[in-house]
Amino acid sequence: MLFSFVFAVAFVHSLAIAIPNELQVRDPCKPLAQGWEQVDDAPAINDALKACGKGGTIVIPADQTYSIRSPIDFSPCKQCDFQIEGTLLSSRDQWNYWYNDVDSIMTFANVHGARVRSITGSGVIDGNAVDYYNSRWDSGLGRGKGFVHITNGSSDIRFENLRMKNVMQRFFLLDGQSVNMSFEGLALGVEGQWGLYPRNEQETFGFEMGDVREVTIKNIDMNFRSRPNHGGTTGVCAAFDVGTHNVTMQDVTCNGAWGGALVMVDTIVPNLKPLSLSNILVSNFTFNGTVATGFQDYISNATISNVIWDGLNLLKGVSAMVNLCYLRSHNWTGWYFYCQPAVNATLVNIWFKNLRGGGDTPDIGVYKNSSIDVHVENWPRL
Repeated sequence: MLFSFVFAVAFVHSLAIAIPNELQVRDPCKPLAQGWEQVDDAPAINDALKACGKGGTIVIPADQTYSIRSPIDFSPCKQCDFQIEGTLLSSRDQWNYWYNDVDSIMTFANVHGARVRSITGSGVIDGNAVDYYNSRWDSGLGRGKGFVHITNGSSDIRFENLRMKNVMQRFFLLDGQSVNMSFEGLALGVEGQWGLYPRNEQETFGFEMGDVREVTIKNIDMNFRSRPNHGGTTGVCAAFDVGTHNVTMQDVTCNGAWGGALVMVDTIVPNLKPLSLSNILVSNFTFNGTVATGFQDYISNATISNVIWDGLNLLKGVSAMVNLCYLRSHNWTGWYFYCQPAVNATLVNIWFKNLRGGGDTPDIGVYKNSSIDVHVENWPRL
């Protein structure tokens, strides 16, 4: 009997050893917050990702604020669950460092399987950039940094049930042949943007993407606010650059933005090749701003197909515009009138459907050397 008991214990022990580490159940990692904004908590978070990133759970506890003064690197994350119940607070005194010296604040490069979420809904990611907005008269001419950058062939990345606010320039930058990304139940907001001049149009992006596939954006609330004494709209809620394929955007609200859900080519550096974009569906989209849907940029030699806006609830602004010559300098330069007859683009199976709240017929320019296949259904005029 004693031999049988010892054998059983040894057998069970051998099974435990044989189970790969990434499959074993473990207690979640909870990095320690130092509790002072001048002390960087990012290294502790990165250590937790290294310790628990392979199939484990990392928890940012409620009622804790973590000061972020260096990037959080998610590369150790393989099917990990990163739960934010407290607050991640970016430093507000090192804008040159964030802009010039690092890729992004939360970087997902070659990450396969990451879930970033709040179970309770209390989790906050605070870019803390109001001082940045106030320290410069605008930054609309430059291409922006992503606060969250998903790149280098990453796959199966999910963000859920979080509040994000006042990031430096872009909430999410998606590129680098990444696939299978999902964003659901997020609230994205900025306040105190310059919002006075035309080039402030692209001060902030909610989602900026190119060279990606299989993206779902669902149940998102975006609010972009400029300074009260300046007025005007600022930012773009969602921009689709070339190389973007198979995107579903559903049940999204966009308030205070210059642009809603737009095809915008050449917003990402380096310039992306080939110049194609396809299978974009935007449905049940509520917009209060300047230009809700359509095309806004220079897209010569591009082929864009199967882009559908279906169900626009227009509270304020132009319902749709097909403008293939609107440069990123954001103004009607003299060059524009040379571009219009010269631009060579192919638009196939483009639909604007089911406008609610009144509006106008999509404004489509005359492009003699382009093939424009645009359709309108149940899109009444005011």
